[in-house]
Amino acid sequence: MLVELPQGLEVIRYRRRRPRSAPTFFRKHKFIETMVYRIELPKTQDDENPYVWADAFVPQEHAAGIPAIGGWVGPGVYRAKAYIKSNRNSLRAFLASGDLEWDVSEV
Repeated sequence: MLVELPQGLEVIRYRRRRPRSAPTFFRKHKFIETMVYRIELPKTQDDENPYVWADAFVPQEHAAGIPAIGGWVGPGVYRAKAYIKSNRNSLRAFLASGDLEWDVSEV
């Protein structure tokens, strides 16, 4: 399943006439295709880009930029967003069932 992982912050300073302009912060994200252990519908849904929460396995080479505080639920498993538009074939059975959560670790 294709999931979105955070990769830290990027800071941009614009050159303005005033020497002390405020920096602009952007969150950087990375998309990886990985194995998922659990799928859960969020409490509130984004209307423009709907998603589900997925407990996804993160390989060691992709885990370097992820913050230590936050979505880690186990060793090597991170709770990430999986967008429905990108994963519609994988999520079709889950969304049709009407369940709030699926444990797919045995599948």
